[in-house]
Amino acid sequence: MTDRELLLLETDEILDVTGGSLATRDLRSGMKSRPRGVASVCVDSRAANEGSLFVALPGERTDGHLFVEDAFRGGSALCLVNRSFAEENEEKFSQLSASHGDQIILVSDTLHALQRLAQFHLRRVQGLVRIGVTGSAGKTTTKEMIGSVLLRHLPGFMSQGNLNSEIGLPLSTFQVKQGHRYAIFEMGISHPGEMDDLVDIVRPDIAVVTNIGQAHVEYLESREGVAEEKKKIFSMFDGRQTGFVFEDEPYFAFLSAGVSGRILPYGPRSTEAYVRAESKGLDGWELRFRWGSVHLPFIGSHNLTNALCAVSLASYLGVPEGIVREGLETARPVQGRGRVLRGPVTIIEDSYNANPDSFAKAIDFVRFLPWEGRKAIVAGSMKELGEATVPSHEAVGELAASSGVDALFLFGEEMETAYRHISGKAPMQVEWTVDFDELANRVKQFLREGDLLLVKGSRAVELERLLPIVVPVGTDGGNGC
Repeated sequence: MTDRELLLLETDEILDVTGGSLATRDLRSGMKSRPRGVASVCVDSRAANEGSLFVALPGERTDGHLFVEDAFRGGSALCLVNRSFAEENEEKFSQLSASHGDQIILVSDTLHALQRLAQFHLRRVQGLVRIGVTGSAGKTTTKEMIGSVLLRHLPGFMSQGNLNSEIGLPLSTFQVKQGHRYAIFEMGISHPGEMDDLVDIVRPDIAVVTNIGQAHVEYLESREGVAEEKKKIFSMFDGRQTGFVFEDEPYFAFLSAGVSGRILPYGPRSTEAYVRAESKGLDGWELRFRWGSVHLPFIGSHNLTNALCAVSLASYLGVPEGIVREGLETARPVQGRGRVLRGPVTIIEDSYNANPDSFAKAIDFVRFLPWEGRKAIVAGSMKELGEATVPSHEAVGELAASSGVDALFLFGEEMETAYRHISGKAPMQVEWTVDFDELANRVKQFLREGDLLLVKGSRAVELERLLPIVVPVGTDGGNGC
């Protein structure tokens, strides 16, 4: 392999795509010649390595520009820096450019430059089917199911974890290589306009909207606002692309209207060859198709829907049925998204995210699950609900109070609303606190062998912190169904 083949991006390409320019340098300083290019891209100086491109991004907590020197010490070959930073910090920047001027590229906006580089890189991968997945809930699990199937069919890439944002998504694109046939991206938004940037980077050939819920209504103002933003995943369609939307999505007609391409439904009535499904409780589902059966190791009716999306998409792409079966049966829940941890106490860990819709589904699952021992719920606050915060927490409180569980532990400031709404009326032990240590002690004191515990809340309240405390009492740290 030649040096050129080892490079991810050449310096001239970076300059051209970003409209950047090399920092002024002192030719007498004895600096090494300008690098030919970079082998990787990072935005954290701690991840800098030999030949990387470090992109200095301003942030709420800190500014990446303060760590440019650290990135060079870590081995970065080039750094992208905002021109405004250089102008506003002339003395500091002159010192930096004196030793690294031929390694610093000045741009008007480093985030925009990162996104344009991602777009450029993705466009030049030949024969690639680009797939984007968005929705208010279920997008990570749906992406994982799709990836588990498609990447058994042909080589490709699937974005890891929740790298779905205006920063995480472009970073993911640089993992796509020549020879990959599929590239599967999760596309998450919380503010108006974010999907415009993501869809411009990916330009999906196939796009999925899992559902339209109340997540992020604080910033998107209403469920209709959520639908408008999510629909933008189809905005780059030119007639050759295909979208998938759940057959019973209330916004199906709105999402489909005016799209320059096909919008196909998926679900029990629409997914080709689907016959029926039988719930196996904590063991997941047994799915029956005309071509055979599949054991799906994911709990809850929402994951049945997610699986049917993966099957519909795979069928559309001509993936053999045997590979579809293998992909679904070997897929596993991602940490924080409905994992079942078995032990003396069995835990359903759903701590990564929460909104009224996903809470209702989780509570219903616990309500109707046959269980010989006691049941308990730890319910953490839901975030980014805006004016819907109070009624949404009251509704969750009512659902939990009528679920038949033996104890309900409410955590977080917003959950005080639920506590006050059901306090004295709920037929079970109900407690509320904003102190995590107090929560952990109460839960640990309550639990005994044979109990079932649902742990669910928004990412911001970090309920996964309970696991190290509860696991020694309750589980063997298993990985799923």
